[in-house]
Amino acid sequence: YYQHNPVGLPAGNMTWGHAISNDLVHWKEQPKVLFPDEKTGLCFSGAMFIDCKDRLGRKTGEEEVLVAFYLRTEIGLCMAYSNDGGQTFTDFEENPVLKHLGARIDTPRPFWFELVRRWIAPTYDFFTSDEGEKRRCVGFYSSENLKDWHLESRVEQDDWGDELCGCVDF
Repeated sequence: YYQHNPVGLPAGNMTWGHAISNDLVHWKEQPKVLFPDEKTGLCFSGAMFIDCKDRLGRKTGEEEVLVAFYLRTEIGLCMAYSNDGGQTFTDFEENPVLKHLGARIDTPRPFWFELVRRWIAPTYDFFTSDEGEKRRCVGFYSSENLKDWHLESRVEQDDWGDELCGCVDF
């Protein structure tokens, strides 16, 4: 998850913190792990997951690799990974892994879909209509390796707010 206005940073900056639990009821706050960067921007919405099959290829020991997939406001959707249970994260050297020209793309919610043997990432996305208007949508992207993402389809937004597209979960 992310936190607004962390102590010691200018107002408006965000960091990613996290909490751990053995029972999903009792949680213990942990130190912040992702921070704003002057070149790549703030760290906005995204998701964290376990890369059980090491598709990213970053496993270095016995610990399962945790991957954070999130928006860096200046460059696009990025990943960071952890080999120590989420105590520290390393930015993926090929960031951003998903971007396009025009409006922002954010709040990825990736999951492994065994039927097609691919990662699927619904995102808050935009497209340009045939009339030249920027429209909101949920973009569905897929990847076999978490590095190369391809647009598969989209669900278009009507003229109302962000109810469909903001922070989508499937």
